[in-house]
Amino acid sequence: MSSQACARDITCWARENHPVYAEECRKSVEKTAEHAFLWSGDRHEPEFTAADWLNYDESTITVKGDNFKTLVDIGKFSDANGRVAFQHGQGTYKEMHFECDFDPAKKLVTSVRVSPVR
Repeated sequence: MSSQACARDITCWARENHPVYAEECRKSVEKTAEHAFLWSGDRHEPEFTAADWLNYDESTITVKGDNFKTLVDIGKFSDANGRVAFQHGQGTYKEMHFECDFDPAKKLVTSVRVSPVR
């Protein structure tokens, strides 16, 4: 399939741009975590479950996944020396859904959204 035809087929376009958006989306999603985070699954990296057109005419896409977890049970305190320390309690992680809008022409994540999995 030609590059121009691929840019009009969401499956082809997502597959062709996967190496770039996977890394850029991973970094963008990780920046949203206030505390510790982890990627669940076998590979411990983003697992994209869907790709949709953000803007078909501009060939920009939105990629989505659900294997991101953020630590929600955390306490902040001062230790005996007055330094700030963090207590993780039971280490409760919450599963999150993530979406990244990606512009392949610029090789750039233009927006990222993270919300709790319901």
